[in-house]
Amino acid sequence: MMAGTARRLCLLATALALPLPAALQAQELRGTLFTSPQQREYLDHLRSEFLARSQSGGFDIQEAEVPQIPTAVPEPMPNYAFGGIMMRSDGSRTVWLNGRAIDEPDLPAGIRLIEESGNPVLRVSTANGSYSIKPGQTLVTADGQVRE
Repeated sequence: MMAGTARRLCLLATALALPLPAALQAQELRGTLFTSPQQREYLDHLRSEFLARSQSGGFDIQEAEVPQIPTAVPEPMPNYAFGGIMMRSDGSRTVWLNGRAIDEPDLPAGIRLIEESGNPVLRVSTANGSYSIKPGQTLVTADGQVRE
């Protein structure tokens, strides 16, 4: 019983001693982001040299206009063209989606193969709703239309 207690005390002492170096190191880096004071001083020196060279070349950061922030162009919503299904003898299925053969488990998120009235269809779930498309049909997700 004594050996177990001694072992626990030893583990506790080790656990308490480990965080100290990390705490000391964090204290050294206080006020900086991922840099030591020496690294910060070096980066400040590089920045001041760059600005001095830029000013001698005719560029003054004090006179520069703030550049416009580019706006993100929203990605177009995808269309899904369901080409067909192939069922193997082992029961696994491959789906032709947008001209590519995709094994059923590898279908994109929000798309699954189901049966409606005994016929296989693709169930496509989007932010605009859920749609069922049959082989030969295309779902235009922007307006939710299913086209032949």
